[in-house]
Amino acid sequence: MARLSRRIGETLTEVAEAAAAAEAFCSADGADQSQSLRIGLALDELAANALVHGAMREEAPDITVEVWTDERDLTLRISARGPRFDPRAPRDVSRPQEYALGGRGLTMVLAFADELTYQRESGRNVTTFSVRKHREHDVD
Repeated sequence: MARLSRRIGETLTEVAEAAAAAEAFCSADGADQSQSLRIGLALDELAANALVHGAMREEAPDITVEVWTDERDLTLRISARGPRFDPRAPRDVSRPQEYALGGRGLTMVLAFADELTYQRESGRNVTTFSVRKHREHDVD
């Protein structure tokens, strides 16, 4: 099993660099380009949210990112210090102002995931996002 680990400090540039590294890592391990892109997009969205919301609360989010692959799956695990935030929690669609402040990216992450889990561990939000390494093609 191949593995990539990164720590993200305080900038969105670091988030973008980690996302690009994750995409390249998955592609180098033989994943479909579309699936590698999904890992990169999920990393970008989840880590950027942790960074921005941590900064809004004036605390360093201390973000760690791990990506690993096996024969079937690509998996991303993001762990960040901060207030409880479960990305799977339903949003109140009757309150469009929630979407004015964001949420579209999380909707995309949820749609892309083959599996998404959330845990609260020692004051940290831990989100695990998985997709199949190879996209199943529709058969006509």
